[in-house]
Amino acid sequence: MTSRYSFNRFCDHNDIKRDSDTKYDTRRNHGTCKSVGIDTSSMTCYLYNDRVYAGLNGTNNSNIIYYWLLESECPIQLGYREDSHSKICSLYNDTNLTWLEAQIQCQQEGGFLFMVDTRASQMVLHDYFVSGAECPIQLGYKEDSHSKICSLYNDTILTWLEAQIQCQQEGGFLFMADTRASQMVLQHYSVSGDLGAFTSLGATDMYDEDVWEWFNGVPIDRSHFAPDDPNNYGNTEHCLFYSTALIDYQCDIFKCGFICQIPTIQTYLPSAGTV
Repeated sequence: MTSRYSFNRFCDHNDIKRDSDTKYDTRRNHGTCKSVGIDTSSMTCYLYNDRVYAGLNGTNNSNIIYYWLLESECPIQLGYREDSHSKICSLYNDTNLTWLEAQIQCQQEGGFLFMVDTRASQMVLHDYFVSGAECPIQLGYKEDSHSKICSLYNDTILTWLEAQIQCQQEGGFLFMADTRASQMVLQHYSVSGDLGAFTSLGATDMYDEDVWEWFNGVPIDRSHFAPDDPNNYGNTEHCLFYSTALIDYQCDIFKCGFICQIPTIQTYLPSAGTV
């Protein structure tokens, strides 16, 4: 249901004037108003019983800017998080849905699909891209207290290719020792005795022979390889492993444990040099 008013003081319920030519349902409770639309061409104000969204059913025309009734607080209990600066409340959902299904899901939770309409919301979206969510402690991951790097050693015996798929399914990738901090994390795994004889790591030259870079493009320091490695023995060694030093070995035959890494709420910027 839509009620139309002349614009007056941003549609304050106490000061709104009603158009004389508009029928108004006097039984309507103003407290249930879920959306306010302002026609920027005529400065006419519309009140809606439900949340309406530009481009979807229930909207009047393209000149209207919409504002919505705010929730009292961010529903943290549903997994949402509130940005500490902008107070924007959002949640990334990795369920595979169509756009329409996703919008319905958001509406059922009291919201809508994320809008990048302000500088603050652009920063929130950027944070999702570069940092992901929180470290999934419930899956056995641990967050390094200093670097905040989130990782997990998995002693399941898999090929390098299988291990990378496993890490991706958990929201991450094979571990990258691309910074001093991540090298310290890898060293800690090693000295603590957690690692097996070999461990799959996040680099490969299978598509560009003898170009060894971490997944994020940071070149690997050749001095970190074992003597005589990488050597691509038999033209079959294209994936990176750790065994006291870095080595190249087979991607789809050799099996060992692996470390998964998940990008979390930290400022993750690859270093400019080789590591």
